[in-house]
Amino acid sequence: MNRCLTNPWLCHQLGSREHYSIPRALHAQGRLALLQTDAWIPPGVAKCLPGIGPLQSLAGRYNEDLAMARVHTFTQGRLKFDVLSKLRREPYWQAILRRNRWFQARCLPGLRRGLAMAAAAQADPPTVFSYSYTARELFREAKRQGARCVLGQVDPGPEELRWVAESCGELAPQDRPPPEYWEAWREEVALADVILANSDWSRTLLVKGGVPEEKIRVVPLAYTPPPSAKAVGIRRYPAAFSSSRPLRVLYLGQVIPRKGAHELFDAMQQLKEAPVEFHIAGPVGMEIPQVLKASSNVRFYGPVSRRQGEALYAQSDVFVLPSHSEGFGLTQLEAAAHRLPIIASRHCAAVIAHQKSGLLLDAVTPRAIVLAIRTCLDSSASLTRWAEHELDWNEYSLETLATRLS
Repeated sequence: MNRCLTNPWLCHQLGSREHYSIPRALHAQGRLALLQTDAWIPPGVAKCLPGIGPLQSLAGRYNEDLAMARVHTFTQGRLKFDVLSKLRREPYWQAILRRNRWFQARCLPGLRRGLAMAAAAQADPPTVFSYSYTARELFREAKRQGARCVLGQVDPGPEELRWVAESCGELAPQDRPPPEYWEAWREEVALADVILANSDWSRTLLVKGGVPEEKIRVVPLAYTPPPSAKAVGIRRYPAAFSSSRPLRVLYLGQVIPRKGAHELFDAMQQLKEAPVEFHIAGPVGMEIPQVLKASSNVRFYGPVSRRQGEALYAQSDVFVLPSHSEGFGLTQLEAAAHRLPIIASRHCAAVIAHQKSGLLLDAVTPRAIVLAIRTCLDSSASLTRWAEHELDWNEYSLETLATRLS
């Protein structure tokens, strides 16, 4: 470990969440002592691998900003884990719990070495970072050695599930973790010195779920608009929408009840005679009404690539996010980067300003969604004004993220 390293962080990340934004931000400031992650496949290696099976699911597990960082990875072990899980046909939550335990067990030796190196270098007391649900064993070790623990909370916790169940009346099987999942998480919360929540909405539900408010720090996601977004330019809208030039409404994300899909589907049916075209992109996890499948003004794309998603943002007129709950709602930033006006629920990060860059739904109901879309239909001048509103992108930069982690 570099003897000059100040406030060193030992980061642990299962998956490529946020494109490794936290270790990237720390590395840019010379504060990343170690990143341990489950898979790391540089482009030169990726080109030699077949794009099938487990390898396909690990595509993109690399970031060039960390090319010179100290990265410890378990790529072969992760591939073996995925293959065995499929062969065993493990139930969803059993596989998730086993994967989380596997990752922490693999990280412990590297964590111990990193803490020992920090002590030998007489560096500042290190910070151990891990995302929620993969932190308990790591934080136990960190606390034994006097390190500071920071938990990256990926969602609003168990209270979100209660909220969603009350809001939409049902939970998918994958939204029902077993008790041991929450037991491990509550110990993570107890061990953590700081808990990073991505929005005020997430903080509200975490506090309601028993997380000490004084531990929580709201840190928005980092996001850099892609080059394709800059090519969109100023959006032009017709004086009035018609059957020949309908209002193009985009939804991009998981198509499930928790995301407000039932309410959106009802609104779409109520607007079947209006000059509106709906584009629904993302994996479908619920039954789609036959009337919508047969509708000429509705198109379902299923899962889309990043490039396909950017093309959909570019060709749409307004973006809708009627979710019952989001830890943040990154698609808001993606849409805003493409200068799309946004219709969003209040149960996510406060990215947009009501009547300045779009519309906020006071309630996630078909009526509220219909009224918001009709507002867009009736005033293309408002859409033009909202599209011209520019976010303060510095709020979501890696530099600002690094400052917030100080």
